Amino acid sequence: MAILSRLDYTVIIGKEQRRKIKRIVDELKNYRIFQKLRPNSIARIYHYLHKQEFYRGQKIYSEGDDAVNNVYFITSGEFAVTKNV
Repeated sequence: MAILSRLDYTVIIGKEQRRKIKRIVDELKNYRIFQKLRPNSIARIYHYLHKQEFYRGQKIYSEGDDAVNNVYFITSGEFAVTKNV
């Protein structure tokens, strides 16, 4: 059995959380909207983001739907924008 002190646990979790935030910040800096922001400003925004996955063919938003309250940043995969005429 191994025992980890509360302080060591906090240090380890803190380091992992900082690594995770840095990865997200580095990814977001690729988007023009974030390029002029400092990394610590982007890191603060990170806390309001959550990851959401969609499946092939899944509709996210349709023209005429009520106002959309989300902004999506595509980090991998593909999407299509279509319009019915």
